[in-house]
Amino acid sequence: MLKSLLKQGECEYIEFKENYFNKDDFLKYYSALSNSATLNNQDFGYVIFGVCDNGKTCGTSNNKDEKDLKKIIESWFGNSLDFKIYKFEFEEKNIAIYQIPCAKGRTAQ
Repeated sequence: MLKSLLKQGECEYIEFKENYFNKDDFLKYYSALSNSATLNNQDFGYVIFGVCDNGKTCGTSNNKDEKDLKKIIESWFGNSLDFKIYKFEFEEKNIAIYQIPCAKGRTAQ
């Protein structure tokens, strides 16, 4: 999945980030990427941590605990079941992909 997303590059529904950010910023990205995925006829939007803006992998240093993240998403957006987190090493660097479901016919607030 990562190689395919890197090949596509950043766009309306794919965002590269070197490191994690706070909850409020994440919720803004979640909403924007969910809506953008819908508008671009995509099933998902993605935030990829550990990738620089130029598309090169740099690894992410923060190993954020996401166990409460689904509860927060459910309370704000109501579609946490399709939200997935993939964590792995790629080229000996820590990567995390947050797969965000499209808004499914309704815009996320």
